[in-house]
Amino acid sequence: RDLLSSLLGIIDSQKGFSFGFDKDSITQAFRMARGYKEISNAIYHILCDHPNNEERDYDVEQAKESIDKLRKTFEIIKH
Repeated sequence: RDLLSSLLGIIDSQKGFSFGFDKDSITQAFRMARGYKEISNAIYHILCDHPNNEERDYDVEQAKESIDKLRKTFEIIKH
């Protein structure tokens, strides 16, 4: 649940961005495009976080790594 909450917080932090045709908007669009891969990876591994999953520790670690990459991509400071 904490992993999902972290992921949703990162996604939510980007919802107010208003796109234009300036350099910052283009840079942000590329960040968001790169972020989709990490978002999908994190969601997959979060969904695999189940007590009966033999690879649970690996999946949790992979989800954390994807979330950390997203924080770096969007320059979000972890609290």
